[in-house]
Amino acid sequence: MLERLDGGLHRFPRAMLQTAEGGSHGFAGNMGDHYLPFRLSGYSIDPATEGSDLHGQFETIESIIRGTVTGLEWQVGPDRDTNWYKAHERVLGLGDDWRMPTTEELQGPWDAGISHDSCGPFERTGALVWSGDVQDYSSALYFDFYDGGQDMRPLIGSSALRVFAVRSPNEDR
Repeated sequence: MLERLDGGLHRFPRAMLQTAEGGSHGFAGNMGDHYLPFRLSGYSIDPATEGSDLHGQFETIESIIRGTVTGLEWQVGPDRDTNWYKAHERVLGLGDDWRMPTTEELQGPWDAGISHDSCGPFERTGALVWSGDVQDYSSALYFDFYDGGQDMRPLIGSSALRVFAVRSPNEDR
């Protein structure tokens, strides 16, 4: 059943919707989040993606954000415009296997419900995040947390671009 919302939109992430009885229904494939002027009663967003804490999808220890599903560890860089060279320099300076994420890795937080409007532990004002996916000697891919897309920018560009660092799980740390 549809319930009309007064003066707002209800966000349906790309995640699966679940019925109250536990059944699931796919929701619009890979088209990104949907903002609708109603919600479906009898349904709820999958608990793994609902709310600002994302119900256990991520845990934060000091400045490290750990994905509880993937095990990937993340750090969010300074909340200021950063060109790719400065972003890369910052990540290398962290040592301990830190690197710039691929666009595929950046897709993971998006799929878990992280967006420009719902940052969870990935707090920042810019929606665009550099990846380590360098396309040629002058450009690299970035991930867009407004719409889940990706595109290329010149390495010297910095407008609205932020840096995340990522490292793979390691039981010795």
